[in-house]
Amino acid sequence: MRFLTLIIFALTFSVSADIIEDYKGNKKVVVVYGENAPEEEKKAAEEIYKILELDNTGDLFEHKIPDTYALKHQFFYSKFHLIIVGTPKTNILFNNNSEVQIASPAKNNSALKILPQLNKNKDALYSAHYGYYPEAKGIGFIRRVLNPLTLQTYNLTKGRFNSSPYTATYIGGTDSAGVIKAYVNFLDMKMMEGMLIPEKYLAEKNSRFRLSKKSLKEDFLNLYNPKFSLQLGKDVLKYKGWMFGATSEYAGMKKLSGVSPEQIVHLKFAGNTPQLMTFDDQVNTVMMINFANAEDSLRALQGIDKSMKLFLKIKSEPDFNIYSCGNGQKLWFLVRKGKTILIENFSDQWKGPFSKKASSLLK
Repeated sequence: MRFLTLIIFALTFSVSADIIEDYKGNKKVVVVYGENAPEEEKKAAEEIYKILELDNTGDLFEHKIPDTYALKHQFFYSKFHLIIVGTPKTNILFNNNSEVQIASPAKNNSALKILPQLNKNKDALYSAHYGYYPEAKGIGFIRRVLNPLTLQTYNLTKGRFNSSPYTATYIGGTDSAGVIKAYVNFLDMKMMEGMLIPEKYLAEKNSRFRLSKKSLKEDFLNLYNPKFSLQLGKDVLKYKGWMFGATSEYAGMKKLSGVSPEQIVHLKFAGNTPQLMTFDDQVNTVMMINFANAEDSLRALQGIDKSMKLFLKIKSEPDFNIYSCGNGQKLWFLVRKGKTILIENFSDQWKGPFSKKASSLLK
């Protein structure tokens, strides 16, 4: 099934190698699968292991291990970037990822109605970052957090354990079908973070915020140039991958601009250092906001201008236009072209180079 997906993606999109290259052959990366996981999840872990060339590191220890082994040798694996594959039921390490939770009404005896309209017969999915969904079947997700073994080892040694921060990248799902969605998007689409929700579950009335119907389609991959880069002397910033916008960003953009966006993603850029850490997710990023059409993007830009009192001289034409913003505060740039608005968040030294090359980011 995955090979058919790969062929479709290959024919549809052309995305340059980026975040995946940071993992390839990296001696500090280990794939962790569930020892008792279904065969399709173990195959997903094996394919990640092979594609990332972790079998060619030259090390004496394995770079693909079961969850029980990782826990048994917690101190050793606290010094690695982990790629954890599976579900909360099939991989023990998923119990450490409290940001994404399966809400089971049958096990919830609390009188507090935190999650509205729970279906008594089905589990629901809740993520503080990506919202609430009343049915959990077939949902995949990718989340990048601090390696939980690093944190646990630090606590167990009462702070005597001193280590560089390492990540845990959860390639997960609510079931095996969700895991397959997640690992395909990770390997083939350079997805760094986000939820992969079946379209019929989107925009539910009891979602924490209503995600747009197009928020989980890869339409945006046709709108920007993945080879876009910035150069300043010998330093270079290159495109690494993308992250889905959080549910709060959809609600916030509607409140700020008065127009509902159809899709929000963040494009991540980084220098030559391998970007295995993404705790600086909102640094050197471009927020891409797509609306239904050029008219909506114009109304949204006008709404942003009014709400933030930017006093921009907005042009109604859908051609590329870049606006300098700041009002005496920190300088930042806002771009509109067609149905798309870009909001850059580059560090200060990259803002000038971006303003000069921004037109080549959008196709």
